[in-house]
Amino acid sequence: NKESLYNTIMRRTEELYLGIEGIKALRIVGPTLKDSRTGVISITSEKMDIAQISAKLLERGGIETRVGLHCSPSAHKSLNTFPIGTLRFSPGPFTTKDEIDFTISLLKEIVNG
Repeated sequence: NKESLYNTIMRRTEELYLGIEGIKALRIVGPTLKDSRTGVISITSEKMDIAQISAKLLERGGIETRVGLHCSPSAHKSLNTFPIGTLRFSPGPFTTKDEIDFTISLLKEIVNG
């Protein structure tokens, strides 16, 4: 049912959020876990270009992300992420815990590697 799918998305989002939060080279942009949020996590990095991170996630792990301004330059201006934008993750209802763990592991490898 819809509620079960939503709960799965939010559980995976929380797992990914907590994993990314532990990677010093990355910064989560937007609401905290305590805030009302959607199943999307946007990040930036001072250490590495986010487009490079996105490309390496796809190349090394088949992990698809979206990078840039996401058709919303005004929002990025208010978030101080303009003109670069953010790297965005969006776990789905069928994303597994193993896939989240793999994503976190690969992110650590890419930015600390």
